[in-house]
Amino acid sequence: MSNWYKLSLACGLTPLTIGCLIFLSWYATKADWLMLAGIYDIIGGLVLFICGLGLLFVYGQKERKLRNGYPIKRVLIALGILLFNFPAAGLALYSAENIISTSTVTVINKSAFEVTDMVLRERDISYRFPRIMSGQEVTEYFHFKYEGSVDYKLSLNGSVKEGIMLGYVTGGMGESATMVITSDGAIEIGR
Repeated sequence: MSNWYKLSLACGLTPLTIGCLIFLSWYATKADWLMLAGIYDIIGGLVLFICGLGLLFVYGQKERKLRNGYPIKRVLIALGILLFNFPAAGLALYSAENIISTSTVTVINKSAFEVTDMVLRERDISYRFPRIMSGQEVTEYFHFKYEGSVDYKLSLNGSVKEGIMLGYVTGGMGESATMVITSDGAIEIGR
């Protein structure tokens, strides 16, 4: 196997492997520096993609000059690996954006009553919660669309309770809040 061909494979596999390791490490730790490392990997991957194409061209020409015929199968495999970096990077970027923008809301019902008709509202959009039985804890995930506060409204033992669940949600950034409904029916919000 030609060194030109091996180098073209390395140009495709290196950013792909490093990118996967960076994404998995970021997913596990959420370390900000790993996001920057991912951007550098994408930039380096673009440079290696161009180098890989050049190396494949040289490899094909050398094989043709040696009268071995043009190595179509090998070139297509290496080209496929090089091109696969683009959807892999796109998927990593989409997944990271989706994870970052996810807001988590947990409701812990310590009261003796069932929570019904719970709704979170941001501007003109409402998000429904399932019924929350006495002693139950429910966690839901949301992608809020607007910047501003997110309000809640719920029914507990026939009375309607309203308030602010999240004081301010920034577009594209996830927040988290925990609502505890105490045994006496009071509502405590923790962020």
